[in-house]
Amino acid sequence: MALTTPTPTLPPDEAPPDGAPRSRGAWRPFVVAAVALVLGALLNADELQRTAARQTVGWERDVLVDLAAVPQEVADASRLNRPRRWAESLLGTPDPGGSVIERPAPPPARPPVESDVPGTDPTGSSTSTSSSTSTTVPARRTPTASAPLQVAVLGDSMMQVLGQSIVNGAAGDDRVETTLEYRVSTGLTRPDYFDWPGRVTELLASGPLDAVVVMFGANDAQGMVLPTGSEPFGTQAWLDEYRWRVAWVMDALAAGGADTYWVGQPVMRSDSFSARMAALNEIYASEAALREHVTYVDAWSVLSVDGAYASHLDDGSGPTSVRQSDGIHLSRAGGDRLAAVVLDEIRNDWRLDR
Repeated sequence: MALTTPTPTLPPDEAPPDGAPRSRGAWRPFVVAAVALVLGALLNADELQRTAARQTVGWERDVLVDLAAVPQEVADASRLNRPRRWAESLLGTPDPGGSVIERPAPPPARPPVESDVPGTDPTGSSTSTSSSTSTTVPARRTPTASAPLQVAVLGDSMMQVLGQSIVNGAAGDDRVETTLEYRVSTGLTRPDYFDWPGRVTELLASGPLDAVVVMFGANDAQGMVLPTGSEPFGTQAWLDEYRWRVAWVMDALAAGGADTYWVGQPVMRSDSFSARMAALNEIYASEAALREHVTYVDAWSVLSVDGAYASHLDDGSGPTSVRQSDGIHLSRAGGDRLAAVVLDEIRNDWRLDR
């Protein structure tokens, strides 16, 4: 007699319709895993960002930093990263953000220097001799081939092409000597990764500088860890701290006897990124306006059409690409275009156009 195996029956809510395999609930493990990954990323957002920042400088690090910035901003806003910070503070481990640094002491005030011509400033305008005048525009020396103008060019990856264009543009004048130092993925937001204020102090101590061209910001629109806790970009506490850091660099350079040419950020292809850069530009421009020794260079107007992003601009011979394919960095033509404006400012101030 043949044996038959009974077919098991499924409860009604699990029986496959029309003989097809039932798929209900098949995705549940994947959904649970995805939710767990997202939650884990938020709870450990600080460590993810610090790990990304520790990677070797290059495009891979840039990608990791950008990816880590997403859970960092969400965690900052939702405060989901607070439990880990609380636990680590109890265990005595370092702050997970890694960006809290003791503020450097304010640099000394730049001493007033009298003009070469009594009763006039370097531009030839009459000056007041009233005792109520606390500062005067510092007189600038006359650069020569034997004593050339010492110009340092500093910044992040945006300064790579621009800085090279400045160096190339000044190369034909033996009255100007330029040095370029750019650090990819750096700025004023993450001194734990690279400390630009500290580097400025080192440069000023290593020898006299007449002029310094500075460009930061493309990497700075991210969360910043303050002694009071992590602050996402754009809060009043964030803006106040960033303004203080910008002002410190300007004042430190002035105390070291250097004129500063602070280059703002150009308009970006991304509207949201442009909005962030515009907020930083307002800080650069307003702080520069308070200081006679700082000139703000408006890259936005130089590399746009009526204030809007333009990948190509007419240089007189037809449209020329001025931006790289990422919609952020400058092409060689874009660097040359902006460098010409910077060099014109320097030549005019130091009377090199004679």
